[in-house]
Amino acid sequence: MDCQRCTKEAIISLPYGPHHFCQEHFEYFFEKRVRNITRIHEFFEEGEKIAIAVSGGKDSVVALNLIRRIMPRHEIVGISIDEGIDGYRNKAIDEALKNYKALDIDYKIIKYEKEIGNSMQEIVQKTHMQGWKENSCTFCGVFRRKYINQAALEMGADKLVTGHNLDDEVQSICMNFFTDNLERLARLGPRIQMERIPGFVPRVKPLYTSPEEEVELFAQLKNYPHYNDRCCPFSHGADRNIYRMMVDMMEAKKPGTKNGIIRSFLNLKPHLQNIPAQGKFQPCQVCGDLTSQATCQACVFESRIKGVGKLPQLLSPEQINAMAKSPQTSGLPMYTE
Repeated sequence: MDCQRCTKEAIISLPYGPHHFCQEHFEYFFEKRVRNITRIHEFFEEGEKIAIAVSGGKDSVVALNLIRRIMPRHEIVGISIDEGIDGYRNKAIDEALKNYKALDIDYKIIKYEKEIGNSMQEIVQKTHMQGWKENSCTFCGVFRRKYINQAALEMGADKLVTGHNLDDEVQSICMNFFTDNLERLARLGPRIQMERIPGFVPRVKPLYTSPEEEVELFAQLKNYPHYNDRCCPFSHGADRNIYRMMVDMMEAKKPGTKNGIIRSFLNLKPHLQNIPAQGKFQPCQVCGDLTSQATCQACVFESRIKGVGKLPQLLSPEQINAMAKSPQTSGLPMYTE
């Protein structure tokens, strides 16, 4: 099959178009889409310092390289989180470092073990030992958001870029809609909290309209160093896996479904702005970060984790997962970066 823009052989067919592109025109199509959302939603202002959260996976690496290319006059810095998961995060951070070096970008690495006193591996083991209802993704997500925002503030960033792609957003929309979490649903979108609030760095998502498979292909074609081996060994219990499977099935049956969900949500979003927030932002009484409660969720979690005490023995990720085998999660696809 020929490329729809030239006579070269197409390397990819996108059924939602349908579109058929050779490598050159797929790369052009992909980058133009990122440029468009960046321009249409006015992500950046002149002279702003941009921080990019880089895990080392395909999404964050593509976001880093494209924003560097699209916004050459802006100062860009990188932020990476080391949760402390053997055989996983250390390899991903190695890939992030390769990109920082290639692009000559300053960066900061935050380690859970230093900030919390426990690695994510220890936290998950304690969670299973105590029988807590929260899964590992709940703890990790809360801590990651806190420490990425803190690092962005410390580095003087005006905007924070995350690598959330179209699939991530569709899953989040469905999760919050089906669980009747309208307040959280209202906070979704390509831009988060763009109004200036002391203590919070506004977030933007340049891959908001880019499907996950296309992000992976773009990273491969561009030869960007990125981690694409095993996913997080603790992701099997994430609720997100259920919604991932659901929307993937819908997309396979009716191509364009994911794009349709995004378009519908963006049309609906203005009507969600009147949903009252559960509480006003105030400084956390423990750490000082903004929260709608007296104590932020990260500090609540940290207190519980530290209250368990030191583990007699740290198990491997495989041994920890064996502690919590669940028939409800077996066979579900894993969440990948």
